[in-house]
Amino acid sequence: METAADPALSPNGTLRTARLRILVRFTAAAAIVVAALALWEPIHQRFVPKQFSVVVPGRIYRSGQISAPIIRETLTRYDIQTVVALQHHDENNPKHRAEREATEALGIRALHFHLRGDGTGEIRSYASALAEMARADRDGAAVLVHCSAGTERTGAAVAFYRLLVQNRPASEAYEELHRRGWDPSDNPQLLVYMNDHMAELAQRLVEAGVIDRVPEPLPVLGR
Repeated sequence: METAADPALSPNGTLRTARLRILVRFTAAAAIVVAALALWEPIHQRFVPKQFSVVVPGRIYRSGQISAPIIRETLTRYDIQTVVALQHHDENNPKHRAEREATEALGIRALHFHLRGDGTGEIRSYASALAEMARADRDGAAVLVHCSAGTERTGAAVAFYRLLVQNRPASEAYEELHRRGWDPSDNPQLLVYMNDHMAELAQRLVEAGVIDRVPEPLPVLGR
């Protein structure tokens, strides 16, 4: 009586088994990498301020929402005198609450200008933020401008400042906006909003004494 061969012991079966083992190992490794990346960001933000960078050395800084364990240290290290938050303050959010407590303890001015997460909203909020940035630049009293992620709202504020106050090239402002996290494929409406409101913002800055005149021609981003 002949005994049927075990498929797993045949050359083809052995190959299939090896491939299955490789697939299982690869899947497990991928899962570990994904889990590690998911854990890395919150751990990283406990030690490094989110999206923190220098706009004007010693005067203007930008970031995302800085985590509670390092907010006071960050404000002290850079001698921040004013915090401009381009978002709604939520006292139930531990990061927001920690920021409020830190600014109060350190005697730092805290201003909130509510803009939408995609960077759109009332242009007067940007005008107020840019006025604070210009004051810090002029007087040397450092300001930190931030939103939640530190990309769209903060990125737009810095781009507006580069264009209308510092008179920098539109290509340079666009590159910085992109490099600091804004993705044109995810949020194309931000450029439309900025270009559509450039003239109104410039006029508001003239009225506030931030700039002398509305630039002609107006800068245009992304063209």
